[in-house]
Amino acid sequence: MTDADKAQFAEAFTRLAIALREQHPDARAVRVYFDALQGIEIEFVVEAATRLTRGEFFPKTGEWLREAQAVERERVEAQRALLRRLSTPLCEACDDTGWAHSGNGVTRCRCAAQRRLEVLGRRAWPALPAPADRVEERCR
Repeated sequence: MTDADKAQFAEAFTRLAIALREQHPDARAVRVYFDALQGIEIEFVVEAATRLTRGEFFPKTGEWLREAQAVERERVEAQRALLRRLSTPLCEACDDTGWAHSGNGVTRCRCAAQRRLEVLGRRAWPALPAPADRVEERCR
């Protein structure tokens, strides 16, 4: 998260506080939580807050962080599963690994930024090709 995400974070924090009937969330509490979650993108933090509203108690910073990390991990795994189901890789340079060979060894592929935006939900995921029409065998 960055300072540009403060309003979106405050909204997620407020929704979570209302859902779990947190009695006295104040500006200091919001700041402490925001600081604790700094290393995670806002999309994962917001989704984690949504999931945590189903709990019984307001989460500690570490609990919220672990849930946000779980959201990220699940999305990355879902993307990998989707990429494995494609008949051909989307990126010829790296075969969808995110790492391309260059004269200097291995470097991050230019497609890695695109894949990250997909995981974050800022760009649409690639679509799987429609399954080929199957010829049904007729019973005789």
